Amino acid sequence: MAGDTDVYVTMVGPGATALDDLRGAYRGRTAIVMGSGPSLARLPANDERIYRHVLFAVNGAIEYLPRADFFCSSDSGIMDTEWRYTLRESSCRIVQSANREQWPLNAVYGIPNSRGIWYTRRTDMRDYDMSPSRPDIILGTSSAHPAVHVALVLGCSRVYLVGCDCAYSGSAHHWWQLFGKPASRLLPVQDRLRFVDPNYDDIRNIDGHMGAWRVCWQRIKAANPGIPIVDCSGGALKAVFETASIESLVNT
Repeated sequence: MAGDTDVYVTMVGPGATALDDLRGAYRGRTAIVMGSGPSLARLPANDERIYRHVLFAVNGAIEYLPRADFFCSSDSGIMDTEWRYTLRESSCRIVQSANREQWPLNAVYGIPNSRGIWYTRRTDMRDYDMSPSRPDIILGTSSAHPAVHVALVLGCSRVYLVGCDCAYSGSAHHWWQLFGKPASRLLPVQDRLRFVDPNYDDIRNIDGHMGAWRVCWQRIKAANPGIPIVDCSGGALKAVFETASIESLVNT
């Protein structure tokens, strides 16, 4: 868990579990990796059938489904958002890279370190291999990319994507906008730990981000032809992966 020279807030610390110690622990299970795209709003969070699966909430998806099994984020400022409080109330395990400076959960955020799971983050963004046996996790351009790799390392045999639209629904690019919430969910500047510049814009260049996310998914598919990913988001990824409806996922 040695850090490097970058100033980067990760949430794991002493007492956290190494992902390698959990390798294969969910062998044969179905995973749902939930991004924050508009399609997430179509997943019935109150339907108990979805909780038969292993649920991975990526970034703001944790607000929609706080009962997720795992929270995954590669974003350095995630705890400068309103989801800091959702995570504090949730019981999910928190999965992050431990390559960089570690801010222990308990010391900084009031969350037990025992909820943390750490992994070694790959340094080459061009390495798209998602083999479950790899000792390091893909970097990717979205937090959803390493979340899928984590699911495979844990032994999940099939991964369904919801909220990984890489596309708009009307003018909304994130699920919470469909419920009238603002695009940015940053905390007031006085409550932030990292992005303390009052002019910081965390929703900048969303079109560019969507394009980068989509291209990375395409490269993941090319590098892992048999990867068991099924897209239920109905956005840009329907041209990349096998597809299914959210309704059929609920009934799986």
